[in-house]
Amino acid sequence: MNLNPDFGLLRERQIVVGDPEKGIPPLVPISLSSWRAGVKRGIYPQPVRIGAKAIAWRLSDIRRLVENGLTTEG
Repeated sequence: MNLNPDFGLLRERQIVVGDPEKGIPPLVPISLSSWRAGVKRGIYPQPVRIGAKAIAWRLSDIRRLVENGLTTEG
């Protein structure tokens, strides 16, 4: 089996909250409301629908965002 670390999906909480109980910091250190506003304005990547009521973001899009530097301006 070939596991590609560049392919995957992340849920919103994984991106902006992380997992404090396990000591995992957020990938994008902003508030949830700022993240949602940035997505709506097109500053941050658009999600993909993974179910009737579920959305996620491509790992590759989030990596690119982090590597290119985060922005809060549109």
